[in-house]
Amino acid sequence: MILGLISDTHENPNQAIERIVRIFMARGVEGIIHFGDIEPEHVDRGLFGNLPVYCALTDEQIKDYGPEFFKAPGWIFTLPGERIIKIGDDYYYVGHKRTWDFLVGSQSKFWEWIYGIRKEYHNVWKFGSGHTHRQVFLRSGEVDFINPGAARGSDGVARGFEYAILNTETGDIVFSRIQNPKPTAGDLKVAVISDTLDVTVMNPPFWSKLADKFHKERITHVIHCGNIYTEDIGRDELSDFEVYYNLRPGQDDKKDKPANWILIPGENPTVKINKYKFCVQMAMGPELFNKSEFQMHETAKRIRLQFPEIQFLLSGSTPNAFYEEGENIVLLNPGDASRYSNFAIIGLPGYDISFGVIKPDVLPPLS
Repeated sequence: MILGLISDTHENPNQAIERIVRIFMARGVEGIIHFGDIEPEHVDRGLFGNLPVYCALTDEQIKDYGPEFFKAPGWIFTLPGERIIKIGDDYYYVGHKRTWDFLVGSQSKFWEWIYGIRKEYHNVWKFGSGHTHRQVFLRSGEVDFINPGAARGSDGVARGFEYAILNTETGDIVFSRIQNPKPTAGDLKVAVISDTLDVTVMNPPFWSKLADKFHKERITHVIHCGNIYTEDIGRDELSDFEVYYNLRPGQDDKKDKPANWILIPGENPTVKINKYKFCVQMAMGPELFNKSEFQMHETAKRIRLQFPEIQFLLSGSTPNAFYEEGENIVLLNPGDASRYSNFAIIGLPGYDISFGVIKPDVLPPLS
């Protein structure tokens, strides 16, 4: 099932809902999840392409209007304290203000809340919220937390009218936005992977499947944040891409690597591709795991002073994938490729951020 995800439409400036729904329809969306802060006059299925809509009501709406006010054909609402619903074959937590807990608390504490919910409702795999007007994504195994950002538009050049699209079959999710004016730079797609370690032994088809995915997505450049075995440097499967890779302190480089594999220097761990500058701080993944969103922004500012002009701060060393659009810099951890077969793709100049998983082969039938 393909789901369109939006939040914080508020007064619907510039017909943001209509514009985003047109994109949803063009991309085959079959249902829409709205993570809250919708005006009563926009509770109209026709406005949402006559698709089923699952929407979170806020405490303030319950107080001001009452839940009866929002009864509408084709709409299903969640209420404070009653946030879990079934969509298709899956169960979702559809709330509104939970991202605030991540804004002021650590990611590790946030995961405690998620797994606290799953302890009681073990079949909930997708959690969503809005409220902070920032795109946020956390992935651990198959458990996802999603904030698609503000459909009404957020501050900042790179933001615009935000939304996300989730493919429940493949696990792929893309965070995107409508920008006005449109950027003029040429299109660029950069893949980001990390922590491949023993994936060659444990999941032999991984590299070929990953390369097939990159070809399909028209990737031109790959950044490997680190924790790669030396023997995997220069793999033939990635011969069509320009690959930048990071080594652990003390790890020896491969001497006979092909020319398309470029080592990221330890003293200046930055990669410049066209007009975009990426900084790789591999060990920062565990550090960010224990920081609040506010604290992450302060860390990003400090690193940007050390490495000016960087637009993306990439990390690894954790099993969890992570994305936060940030104030002046995007923070991204693609997640563990060895354990969970995770990867991420950055689409520019639109700042489309997508996360995917290389699915394992289906077991053969029993003889």
